Amino acid sequence: MPTYAPSMRFAVACASYFGSIAMASPPVNCVDSMKPLLDLAREHFTELSSTEMLLFSSVERGETVDYSEKSQDQRTIRSECVSWLLTDPNAAGRVPYKGVAIIGASIDGELDLRDATIPFPLSIKNSEVRNLIVLEYANIKNLDLSGTVVGTILADRLALRGDLRMSNGFTAHGAIFLRNARVEGSFDLSGARLLFSEGLALYATGIQIHGDMLFGSDFHSVGIVRLQGAQIGGRVRAFDAIFSTESCCAFALSLKSAKIGGDVELNARKVTGGVSLLNTVIAGNLDCDGAEFIKRKDGHHAFLADMAIIAGSVFLRSITSNGEVSLINAKIGGDLDCQDAQLTGAEGFALSADGSQVSGGVYLRRARVQGAVTFSGAIIRGNLEFDAGKFEGTNDMALRFDRARIDGSVFFRSDALGVTPSSDTGRFETHGEVRLISARIGGSLECDGARFVGKGRGAIIADMLQVDGSMFFRQGFSSEGTVSLTHARIGAQLDCTKSNWSSPTQDTLMANQLEVGGDVIFENFKVDGMVSLKAANIEGAFRWRGHRSPDDASLDLRAARVGTLADETESWPKLGDLYLNGFQYSEIGDGSPTTAASRIDWISRQAMLSRLQPYEQLAAVLERMGHSNDALNVRIASEWGPNMPSSTSRIPYLFQNVHGWVIDFGYRPAKATWCIAIVILVGFGVFWIGKCYGLIEPLSIQSADCAEESSKPRENYPEFNAFMYSIDLFVPLVNFYQAEYWHPSTSKGAEIGLWRFRLSLGSVCRAYLWVHVAMGWTLTTFLVLGISGLVRS
Repeated sequence: MPTYAPSMRFAVACASYFGSIAMASPPVNCVDSMKPLLDLAREHFTELSSTEMLLFSSVERGETVDYSEKSQDQRTIRSECVSWLLTDPNAAGRVPYKGVAIIGASIDGELDLRDATIPFPLSIKNSEVRNLIVLEYANIKNLDLSGTVVGTILADRLALRGDLRMSNGFTAHGAIFLRNARVEGSFDLSGARLLFSEGLALYATGIQIHGDMLFGSDFHSVGIVRLQGAQIGGRVRAFDAIFSTESCCAFALSLKSAKIGGDVELNARKVTGGVSLLNTVIAGNLDCDGAEFIKRKDGHHAFLADMAIIAGSVFLRSITSNGEVSLINAKIGGDLDCQDAQLTGAEGFALSADGSQVSGGVYLRRARVQGAVTFSGAIIRGNLEFDAGKFEGTNDMALRFDRARIDGSVFFRSDALGVTPSSDTGRFETHGEVRLISARIGGSLECDGARFVGKGRGAIIADMLQVDGSMFFRQGFSSEGTVSLTHARIGAQLDCTKSNWSSPTQDTLMANQLEVGGDVIFENFKVDGMVSLKAANIEGAFRWRGHRSPDDASLDLRAARVGTLADETESWPKLGDLYLNGFQYSEIGDGSPTTAASRIDWISRQAMLSRLQPYEQLAAVLERMGHSNDALNVRIASEWGPNMPSSTSRIPYLFQNVHGWVIDFGYRPAKATWCIAIVILVGFGVFWIGKCYGLIEPLSIQSADCAEESSKPRENYPEFNAFMYSIDLFVPLVNFYQAEYWHPSTSKGAEIGLWRFRLSLGSVCRAYLWVHVAMGWTLTTFLVLGISGLVRS
């Protein structure tokens, strides 16, 4: 015999004592356990109908209780019978493991299963429960009410160890309360009708569902469905479902703050009253393809998913919304796909995703939107693609991406490039301002074939935008309003080939202080208004060719810097519409005008001609390119233009003109020799004629050395030479012994009338002598100054 410790021996003795008492006195219900379930029911209920007797007998045999073929009178069961069957220990002990399955019954009265523990499945299908069903704090293995018509169900904190089915025609005329209930299987409402329109049709806040939440095909709710704070381990599926509510203060479907372990498939046929996914966490995708969302009466949200966290993608393809779709501060692990969506906003906004984070791309290809689309401060890791979309903004705002970060590229393209503005098929179009202020794009910004209409304000406002790739406004691009790229930075090129620009304010393209790492290309384009690149820095070429209407455009390049200037005469703005002061360029491209005449014409079109820098810049570039003569002509032209004194200053103005005529302002001092030669030759002719006509005499003709009767000088007197005489008078500091020995006589020659005066030819010859001397001093002085370089600007 084994030996035990004292405590163990005491426990064994107690067990033996109480065991003997139990065997000597059997329990009270031991005799009842031998009775059939029907007999127990007869003892409990004073009277049983044939319908109720069929219930007890069929359940005990493990059979489904089917009343579907019976008349209404033969289908009615008192709710007390069902409650006793499920809650009485003796009755429930006779129910087989398959549980209770009732079909087609009409249960009369309140079915009270509060706090009941039902260890087997309960199925009441295609039946009718006319009054309240109470399941609060009940514990059931499975509950199937498919096809059943009920009133109100109170099932707060219900615990189900299996599935909860209210599907296939299940109809509730009252509210269903499942607050903080726990369902270890799935909750199936596929094909159900929740018809309580006065408030909450399904109130299941805090519900825990380990499986799926199914609002399958043909589900219809006319009241509020609220799953706020729910924890669902599987997916939520609402394919082809209808949610609606007349409430003005709640959403038709609310999954606010819910946690969902799978996909959410809200491919609903129609949701009237809006959907709330505020703060919801979804481990899979959010799929709403083809759904229709309509805002509630006093609200403006048709689809609210602010601060939601979705691990997968969000699919809003082909949806229709009448109200705002909001994803503010949402986090999306995949794409945000709204292709072919039709969005009609409320209070000015159609799609709001400010501050959102999207790990994939954002797609609104072929979308039709009335209201603003906003992604301010959003982070998008993929592309932003709005190709062929049409966006009708309200409050003058169509698209807003201020401070957004897009790691990929941004596409506002038309499907068919080169479409006309009147064409609707495939064209991207906005009516309202498109804002990209301080945004950053890791790829390119492409607007090929797109049309931007500013509604009287800006068409595109992208100040301080940073684009690491290129920016394309090509192939029929059209803007009707100001496009602003002030302080923007473009890593590659800005290409505006085959584009059209206009603005009612004439400020068509404002790109002041723009920085471009490649070329800026305007080819085969049309601008109606001002293109301003003031203080821009373009490392590549600036191409301005093929302007279809140059007289309508103004071009401001003040203080801009470019690598290569590539333009053409036909595309230059008209006089007064060009601004070049401070414009710097390294070279003039092939095919562009390089002659001094053409380039001087280009500079002379400036609105402010008093600027010297454009001439100096052009001359320096032509010099480096080997066009030295053209560069010299440009420098000379600069003296005739900006450096010319005002005509009101007579003396400086006259000096500057003579300066230019004689030696080209010191740039061609040799030009003075032609003037000198001409004046000397003219003087030679005048003095030779004067000598022939006896107008020039020796200065000593009255002296004692000459005979009084003769006008000839003495024999050793210097002989007169008209050519040397002209040179001697003309060139200062030169003495050919002519000017000091010969001089025109004022008393010689016939008299001629000059206005009111009568002068002798000798006097005219002496007057010319004075002019000849003065011109000699002037021209030789300019020659010396020109050779020395002292008069150059």
